[in-house]
Amino acid sequence: MGLHDDYIGKGIGEFLLFNAIEMIERTHTLIGGRYILVDAYACTPVIHFYERNGFTPLATQEENETSIKMIYKI
Repeated sequence: MGLHDDYIGKGIGEFLLFNAIEMIERTHTLIGGRYILVDAYACTPVIHFYERNGFTPLATQEENETSIKMIYKI
């Protein structure tokens, strides 16, 4: 998920993420999922966004990586 810079900080990303998580939580027993995995762009605001919304980093970030894997337990 990504937003144009003009829309960052207006709650749109959290709204979209909340709705996606809610839908997955309602149907996870049908699809057999236990986690949501995102490959987050490795910059502090993006990582904080996912952390604020219940995601945790899967592993420490390598110095040259452009993304970090984060999980949300359903």
